[in-house]
Amino acid sequence: MITLTSLTKQGRVVERQYDTRTAKFFTPAGERIRIEKGADIAPAAAVPQTCDGAPKPKRNMTPTSPKYRNRLTRDTKSPDPKLIRIQLGLSCNYACSHCKQSVHVEDAVNSSMKDVDDFIAHFDDWCVAPREDTIQIHLWGGEPLVYFAKIKKLVPFLRSRFDHASIFALSNGSLVDKEIADYFIENDIALGMSHDGPGQTQYRKEDPLAEGSDSLKWIKYYLANSKNGFGANAVLSKQNCDPQAVVDHIRGVLGEKVHVGFEGIVVVENEAQFGADALFSDDDYAVLRDNIRGFIASGNALHVAPFNRKFNALMDAWTNPKFFLPDNLMQKCGLDDNHTLAVNLQGDVLLCQSDTIKIGTLDDLPSVRVSNSKSIHWHDRAECPTCPVLTICGGGCMTQAGNEWYYSCNNEFHFNLAIFEAAYEFLFDERIIALSGDALVRPKKKAVMPIKTG
Repeated sequence: MITLTSLTKQGRVVERQYDTRTAKFFTPAGERIRIEKGADIAPAAAVPQTCDGAPKPKRNMTPTSPKYRNRLTRDTKSPDPKLIRIQLGLSCNYACSHCKQSVHVEDAVNSSMKDVDDFIAHFDDWCVAPREDTIQIHLWGGEPLVYFAKIKKLVPFLRSRFDHASIFALSNGSLVDKEIADYFIENDIALGMSHDGPGQTQYRKEDPLAEGSDSLKWIKYYLANSKNGFGANAVLSKQNCDPQAVVDHIRGVLGEKVHVGFEGIVVVENEAQFGADALFSDDDYAVLRDNIRGFIASGNALHVAPFNRKFNALMDAWTNPKFFLPDNLMQKCGLDDNHTLAVNLQGDVLLCQSDTIKIGTLDDLPSVRVSNSKSIHWHDRAECPTCPVLTICGGGCMTQAGNEWYYSCNNEFHFNLAIFEAAYEFLFDERIIALSGDALVRPKKKAVMPIKTG
């Protein structure tokens, strides 16, 4: 149990106990507080997203489904995928300091057009997904548009192989021109862009949405002509921690039709990735949580992922009398799902499309195991199983340990805690002022982080 201390609008201090596994509230005396589902709970999220801002595959996940995930099968990979993330390579024309992929570029294998030919030639040797299946295929970099020639070779094959493939690419937006925009429109490829709104140039090289830029012209052209629309996904950071300001900035440039979402909060992939001035302090976390709570309270977050999805997930758990946090809760990235594959063009199965960690090969898919790598699932972390926000956090990144995990977990905790606090205030009309209890375990810092210079 975790003790939640809150403050009423009249200044009265209230304590409640919270069971993280059943998402139930109790009085200090142990009496369960029953919550009825109200009609004024926020509408359901439009599109659930992964940590990279891409849509998750839609599929039936009932206990009677033959594809139901459980802890015993999350280690394996199926030859009948519902989501394939293809890492085209990790090259990029940007060098963003907060990019998860940037620290892995030197370890990445350069792909060739022959790799594309081989990938296509051997695709059906391992993939048994039926032609008529609805399947999602995500094209990843680095910057995927650096690999436009490979995309033009892959897409016709994928379209011929599947009748209902949904193809998506997440770009930094800077390379979009008329040729690329027309190709994506004509081939029904959904295009998304990573953009941090007013904080765009804090960690990134330049702003593709700058007034007068060619990229802005062709992004607007794509947005106006694609039936998929256009999505921008932001990363919150210490210097860019107001989601309302991000939404206002991007919609101010691209108009109300653009879908603005958030990949979440910045992760620290390498200790030397940031200078000390880029790391959150306790005061910075307080500002972040105030901004998120205000964004949700205003109602402006109701159609912005992941805030709407996470808010509704909490409300559903709190108002469902039979809820119990399942052992098969999907990791944040979804890559512990045996029907989700991350692969490169050389035929390697990857732990993550943003990393170089290999867990096997496509030509020996039955032997591929997530545990072939040094991945750490949320089940196996001291902090996760009793964390009050695990339901909406999903356990962070499986590739992280040490101080990288310390910083990233704290960022994720406060990001998700803000949504937890907003939902709690919506439910009880009280503001959480403290969390305590033996069940509340936080990661420990392993050593002093070196300060980045230069």
